[in-house]
Amino acid sequence: MLTKKEKEMMKVFWAHKEPLNKDRLAALLPGYNRNTMQSVIRRLCDKKYLEVAGFEINDNLISRTFIACQDESDCLADSVPENKRVSLVKKLIDTGLSKEELNVLKEAIEKAKAALGENV
Repeated sequence: MLTKKEKEMMKVFWAHKEPLNKDRLAALLPGYNRNTMQSVIRRLCDKKYLEVAGFEINDNLISRTFIACQDESDCLADSVPENKRVSLVKKLIDTGLSKEELNVLKEAIEKAKAALGENV
């Protein structure tokens, strides 16, 4: 699960599809000091939400750029406690998914069962 600050930073990365460096992040998240920003970036990299996309050279300084390597739906899925996942999926089904959406879920369930070695 992500902390509040990690979620805030990830929202910036999801909104901006291009790689961002710390200076650009500082402009987009003015309430963060440099130490907090560095700490949050490090944790997001450790959790595999961010990765180094490359490097930029500005005014003879080299800075790393970062990009999101998981989308927002991954974050949402990670935030649901294990004991609530089945009830969440059931609730989504009960709210009226389309036939296409139900087929996508059915295929995902069949694939997961096959991976567990169960007959479908």
